[in-house]
Amino acid sequence: MTDLNDKYNEIINKRQQINKQLQDIMSSPILKKYFRLKEEDSKLYFEELELYRRIKYNEYNNCNHLLVYSKVTFDNFDCKTYKACGCIKCGIDSAILDFKKNDLPFDKQVMYDYFSDHCLYGNIIDEECDLELAHAIYSKIVEVYPNIDEDRLIKYFRHSLKCIKYSRISNERKASRVKRLSLRSDFSKW
Repeated sequence: MTDLNDKYNEIINKRQQINKQLQDIMSSPILKKYFRLKEEDSKLYFEELELYRRIKYNEYNNCNHLLVYSKVTFDNFDCKTYKACGCIKCGIDSAILDFKKNDLPFDKQVMYDYFSDHCLYGNIIDEECDLELAHAIYSKIVEVYPNIDEDRLIKYFRHSLKCIKYSRISNERKASRVKRLSLRSDFSKW
C-alpha cells in the first residue's frame, strides 16, 4: 500500500512541476501574442467564410443562368431519365445534391445550401456536357466576343462542343486543348 501511496505522491509532484513550467511558458509574451493572433485569425476565418457564402449567393441569384445537362442518369428500376443542370456562367450545379453535404468542400457546401432555398431556372441549352468543360468553352467565347448576344453565344457554344465531342484528335492535341481552355491538367471528360 505504501508503494502505491509513494507512487501517487511522486506523480502529484511531477504534475505540479509540469504545471508550474506550463504556467511559466503561458506567461511568456511571445506565447500570449501567439494565442491572441490565433484567436484573431480564427475570427477572421469565420468572417471570411460568411462573406464568401454571401458573395456566392449573390452571384447565383443575379446570374442569368445558361444551363447544360451536367449529369444524366437512367434509373432502370423507375425506367426514368434524371438530368441535373449546371450553369456555364456561374458554375452552380444541381448534381451537387447527389452528395452528402458533410462530404463536400466548403465551396460546394455553399452551393448545396443554396439549393435548400432556391430552384435553378434559366435558359437550357439542350446539351449534355461536363460543367467544367462547358464553363471553359463559355469563357473562351466571351473572351473573344465580349459583347455577344445569348442566341449567338448558344450557337457558338453548340458548335464548339460538337467539334470537341466528335473530332478525333491525338493525345498531344488534347493536351494542347486542355491548356488552351485552361482546364485542369488531368481533364479527360470530353
